[in-house]
Amino acid sequence: MSDDLKNKAIRGLLWSFFERIGQQSVSIVVSVVLARLLLPEEFGLIAILMIFIGIAKSFADSGFASALINKKEATFLDECSVL
Repeated sequence: MSDDLKNKAIRGLLWSFFERIGQQSVSIVVSVVLARLLLPEEFGLIAILMIFIGIAKSFADSGFASALINKKEATFLDECSVL
């Protein structure tokens, strides 16, 4: 039983690792394509927006889901802001 759990944990870690590598690879490819297609001013604007989106995403991922679980009367708006 312990070996089965260990194997599942290792497989889960590997899948998470490859998912993260895939996300980063796609992000790099999209950035290179946008850098080639857009003017430098437009690409800079998109880069600044991506920074703010990343910050907002880190706030959303940092604890809003657990706060929603603890909230007694969660509304649909609360649920949508967590996703």
